[in-house]
Amino acid sequence: MKNNMRIHKAISVQTSKEEFYNKAEELGTRAAKIFKEGKGKTQLNSLLNLVNSSLRVTDTINYIKRQIGHRNRGFEEDNFGNDLIDFLYNDLKIIKNSIASELKHLELNDYEVQQIHLLLCRQFISSMVIHYNYQQREGFDAISTKF
Repeated sequence: MKNNMRIHKAISVQTSKEEFYNKAEELGTRAAKIFKEGKGKTQLNSLLNLVNSSLRVTDTINYIKRQIGHRNRGFEEDNFGNDLIDFLYNDLKIIKNSIASELKHLELNDYEVQQIHLLLCRQFISSMVIHYNYQQREGFDAISTKF
């Protein structure tokens, strides 16, 4: 199996964990409460498009910082943007390091390790935006209880 396939398999194992899903759900729910009446749909879809097209994690982090700096975009409310940055940068970095350690026998180069972090960010943002969109459609009060 090529490195790429092993990397994707290791990422899939990590992102299918309940903790990962729960954090995406938590931040998606917070986004639904912050971005009431769909005003955040553009913001979050732009974030999703950016993370899916960027080549670096820092592009995503800088986008969120820029949105916080505008002070009227919603990312600054309830410390949402800073919590998202913290998770994307610090928590996903821990998972990235765990995957890199698990795959050390593949002798991954710096670019491949960086791509692991980026792919984790893409998966997380995608899940979070899905939760946001679902909650906006259904109304977050209607599904605030766990299934």
